[in-house]
Amino acid sequence: IAVYFILQWRRFGDVTFEMATVPGTLGGRLHGLIRIPNQIVPERVIVSLDCVRRRATGGGKSRHTSETVLWQTEKTLARDALFYENRQTAVPIDFYLPCDQPGSDASDQNDQIIWRLRAKAPLQGVDFSAAFDVPVFQTEDTDPSMTTAALRHSSVVTVVDADGHAITYYEPVDAAETGERLRRAGIRTEPIPRGGVAFVSPMLRHPGLASGALFFLIVWGGVIAIMMRLDAPVIFPVVFGAFFLFMLYFVLDLWTGTQRVEVDGTGMRSQGGPFGLGPSRRLPFEDLADIDVEATMQAGNTQYFTVVAKTQAGRKIRTINRLKNNEAQALVEALQTVVNDYCQKRDAAPM
Repeated sequence: IAVYFILQWRRFGDVTFEMATVPGTLGGRLHGLIRIPNQIVPERVIVSLDCVRRRATGGGKSRHTSETVLWQTEKTLARDALFYENRQTAVPIDFYLPCDQPGSDASDQNDQIIWRLRAKAPLQGVDFSAAFDVPVFQTEDTDPSMTTAALRHSSVVTVVDADGHAITYYEPVDAAETGERLRRAGIRTEPIPRGGVAFVSPMLRHPGLASGALFFLIVWGGVIAIMMRLDAPVIFPVVFGAFFLFMLYFVLDLWTGTQRVEVDGTGMRSQGGPFGLGPSRRLPFEDLADIDVEATMQAGNTQYFTVVAKTQAGRKIRTINRLKNNEAQALVEALQTVVNDYCQKRDAAPM
């Protein structure tokens, strides 16, 4: 890892983030330029912003630090979005931040809130990557209406009126953008022969995550084999073996799992599991209360979400999981659009 970071520094130099305004504003914007001293021409640059809670427990050799992602968003910038000047590369950054997330806080070294900006771009040889901890606080410019829910379900648009005043409003996310986000996430959209639309998550949609989980499973199995070889107390192989079975199903689902959610004239149907052979759950429109996202797991710096359909009785039906925040929001938008279309057609139909 050290050698890789040295190679990055030799190729890209001292990368900096130049903030347009300091600090970034909760209920406002974080924008500026990532400046790279050398010229790079990537196909795309992926930029993300995380609100992270870092906790430290124990002391000395027993000290343990963990990070939990509280909020996360991501954008993919095309090559033509970059600026080039004096043989340098500038990556534009512009994120809207929800007002109901915590601001930066380093007052307690054992419990910190960190806002982290990350950028990466695949290149020949050493890939570009950079990360910056940025100050984010509530300010006098904080917009209390810019909540997590508002940003989740709509896009923020800022215009300047004739007097030079900035006006911010929300509008539905463009359908083409939603489709592009689903495509990048690996979610296929298919017509149903009997009428309707299906959203399909194919096998091995996360090869890196699947490979890492398989490696962990093999190591865990080796630990159990050593325990049995050394005649360890039976409780240890039993407990470790139970966790091994849980991990085995998880790895099997990562490698062979498919998920499918269908919407037709009568309601929604969801089915998933290894080879897509899990139980099928159907939800008629009359019983559908809401479609939302839930955080379900975290792998490294990435938080993954599951799109759930909520019934009138409060029951939750899980559809497609292991989606990044923007991908999950795109699926929610697509599902809500299809559901609304069918409900409007049904209400307009003559009795």
